[in-house]
Amino acid sequence: MISVLTPTYNRYHTLQRLYDSLCAQDCMSFEWVIVDDGSIDQTRNMIDAFIAEGKLQIKYAYQENKGKPSAINAGVTLCQTDYIFIVDSDDALTKDAVSALINAVNEAAEARLPFSGVGFRKATFDGKMMGVPPDFREPILYLNATEAAGVFKADLAYCFKKDSLLRYPFPFYKNERFFPELFIWNKITDESKIRFNANKVIYIAEFLEDGLTKNFKKQLKRYPYSFKVYYADQFQREKSIMKKSKMLIRYFQCLLYEKIK
Repeated sequence: MISVLTPTYNRYHTLQRLYDSLCAQDCMSFEWVIVDDGSIDQTRNMIDAFIAEGKLQIKYAYQENKGKPSAINAGVTLCQTDYIFIVDSDDALTKDAVSALINAVNEAAEARLPFSGVGFRKATFDGKMMGVPPDFREPILYLNATEAAGVFKADLAYCFKKDSLLRYPFPFYKNERFFPELFIWNKITDESKIRFNANKVIYIAEFLEDGLTKNFKKQLKRYPYSFKVYYADQFQREKSIMKKSKMLIRYFQCLLYEKIK
């Protein structure tokens, strides 16, 4: 089994889609752990209805609004399996996502190479794979998180070992409630790389107008210290002058936003 972990906040209008995609899985060996980060819409009523249907093994927890990283930290402790797949509440999965994850974990274990989890590609709801085309001759790659971002040039679907997520929880600085995920994924994959299936999509993503991706600048201004820590770390990891320069520019942006906050 694996755990599908979903942090959510006011996503009543998209949760049904994710739920339907989970009910349609061709392998039901998973639990769905939902951490409600203080929703004030009908999220709780909808999840109660899901639980009442009895189609899935669902664990629901509510907390005061503290931000997505806090919800992930809380959810990791609630998961009962060895592997955790973080799926946002405005996204969905392909019908073979769980079986693909379990097969990948078993194959990785049989290969006897160190790994911190398994990774796959994402696509948009119109069917377009995100990032570079799926034409890798060697479909299985072992990469750390920064290497993967450079190779695929897109968001990726990560399923990590629970032990790794417990060792590297999201930090919180100066009461800021957000921290870039790549910082944590880097820490985890510094220990052991992720086994990626470079050509396989299992995750369908949507970027909503009020989501983190489309509100990057606002997040940068709101949480400058956390982003500053991330960009300082990422500067050391990037190899190209262009990417290092970008990290440096962002770092100084954060310094400016700190002063005017």
